[in-house]
Amino acid sequence: MVDEVDERFITDTVGNGHPGVDTTARDRLESVATVVQPPGRSPNPFDPSAPNCQDWLRIYVQKLVEEGFIAGSAISVVQNAPRLL
Repeated sequence: MVDEVDERFITDTVGNGHPGVDTTARDRLESVATVVQPPGRSPNPFDPSAPNCQDWLRIYVQKLVEEGFIAGSAISVVQNAPRLL
């Protein structure tokens, strides 16, 4: 687990149990996620130095720490996780 988040920062929306696509940030955590650019398509998907989703998560966690939503210790949890292709 990376960290616990205070429930005041999270908004649960009522759903119908079916998968869907939602592009509207519904709470403060999702708002932070919208400013972190996702990695683009790599010309070589097996290049270990190419940006990937794990890089996106690391930047997102850093932003959450900067905004005060989670503790700084979460950064080391993400940094120490194995990097996978």
